[in-house]
Amino acid sequence: MTTQRTSWALAREAAGLCLTALGALGVLVSLGALHWAAGLSTAMAGLLAAGILTRPTADAPPWAHMVRAAACILGYGGLTGCAFVLCVAGSPYLSA
Repeated sequence: MTTQRTSWALAREAAGLCLTALGALGVLVSLGALHWAAGLSTAMAGLLAAGILTRPTADAPPWAHMVRAAACILGYGGLTGCAFVLCVAGSPYLSA
């Protein structure tokens, strides 16, 4: 038995990844149809989680660490910006 993958196994894996990506896009679009902040918050939370959970190895190239840092910064910045847009300072709804 060989450990190499056949072309059909690689094709099935690629198709599965495409279907997963399209499913995630469908979730974001449907949340965005409800409210733009729901879709944006979910996308940014996913980006932040991906940046936090993917840890390049010590011998990884420097760009891998920069991509992880950029994903974390973009995700956190997007969530913070969304929070500031939704909760405007001086809003009468926020006063006690």
